[in-house]
Amino acid sequence: MTARNLFAAGVLLLLIAAVQAAEPLKGRTANTPEEALKLLQEYAKQGNAEGCLSMLAEPSHSLLQGQMASEKIVAVLEAALDAKLGKGDLKVHAVGFAPGKNAEPPLFVLMTGSLEDGLKQYEPLQDLSRVSRETRKDGTVVLSVKDKHQRVWKFTAVKDRMGWRLIDWAADPRGEFFEPDAKRVAACQKAMEEARAVILEVARRVGAGEFKTREQAWLAVATKFDPKPAPQPIGPPEKLPPPEKKE
Repeated sequence: MTARNLFAAGVLLLLIAAVQAAEPLKGRTANTPEEALKLLQEYAKQGNAEGCLSMLAEPSHSLLQGQMASEKIVAVLEAALDAKLGKGDLKVHAVGFAPGKNAEPPLFVLMTGSLEDGLKQYEPLQDLSRVSRETRKDGTVVLSVKDKHQRVWKFTAVKDRMGWRLIDWAADPRGEFFEPDAKRVAACQKAMEEARAVILEVARRVGAGEFKTREQAWLAVATKFDPKPAPQPIGPPEKLPPPEKKE
């Protein structure tokens, strides 16, 4: 919500907007890292959140599950705003936290728009082509892929009893990628617990008539986690991070 790039959220933050997508295709498992990425793309093009979730490995899987639960709390504040101010064009569907790099705190993000449209329009999961494949000593595989704009994205593929699944890498403001580890995800989960309490308190204040606009109410939530947030919630990003620099 500040100058920090919202793409730090990577694929994860676009998946948290809702869970009302179509039923996932049952029995689909990936036998290779490339097949896992292909299935993730397929589910994204369908707007299928549960299908995308099935293709995510830990810690991405647990983080996404926790963020999906934010919809219920967000709905309480949205209902309070509807009752006090009437329905408006701006509607928040969910909130989330993107893992921070190194010692940076998690990045708070508000999500607007429907999940189905967001996934279908999310370019990092459309028309990807593989650039490189690196098998590491622990058996995991790092896939580097390009989208139709020739921008590079990274995924780590891990194999478990569900077949091959993916961890999507986050990006810092300079467009440099890093893997979200368990410690960073734990920080996001802790922040989410705090956000739930903040949202419920703001909903109470909405009922008491403390806010004149929906933007003011959500700004009150955002400033608890970012002292200089954007003036209004942010939906699917319009700009992608710069191409990865070649050594």
